[in-house]
Amino acid sequence: SFTTLSTSAETAHGGEKSDFLFNVNYRRSSGNFEFLDDNGTPLNASDDSRVSRQNNESQVIHPHIKWEHRFDACNKVTIASHFFRVDSGVPGLQNFQSRTAGRSLTEWLGQVSYRRTGLLHDKLAWRNTVYWRLIKSQFSDPGGEIGLGAGQDNDDVTIVFGNRFFAYFTPGKALSLKAGSEYTLERFQPRNYLAASPVGSPSLRHQL
Repeated sequence: SFTTLSTSAETAHGGEKSDFLFNVNYRRSSGNFEFLDDNGTPLNASDDSRVSRQNNESQVIHPHIKWEHRFDACNKVTIASHFFRVDSGVPGLQNFQSRTAGRSLTEWLGQVSYRRTGLLHDKLAWRNTVYWRLIKSQFSDPGGEIGLGAGQDNDDVTIVFGNRFFAYFTPGKALSLKAGSEYTLERFQPRNYLAASPVGSPSLRHQL
């Protein structure tokens, strides 16, 4: 119903040295269901009518890939990546439906991780992971149909980059010790394409 489709595909391979996985999910819907519109007069039933939801379509695609390679019994590297793309209309409220407002979200996140066991001691292991996340959020309302202001055309871009290091010591089955550090850099920058200066000032955050 409502021209809704949901599908996925996956392939995987395991070997002596490497394992590989690829998966993709896709979903879409027109979202044009009918509802009772009271025309903004809930106490007057004479002007009520059944209408279709407008500008309520949505689409999501999400591919995912993971690869692990074992150099030997003590060394392995893992790479994982997710990508998301979401596009949808912003329909508005009840009898104030919009026709052109929309939003989009693009996100890419991934990591590369390296693990070494038996370093300096057979019960000692360490793992270092480099990770990232890129997010672009877009909102467009050229006719000013959403909210109380004029038209909008905004992009918000966030970039996250980090490194995580941990050492693991397991002297016995009942005890495991872990210590490490992590650093994250986050950068945010807004854009308003209808403003005189479209690119806003960036914000930075460091975490240790």
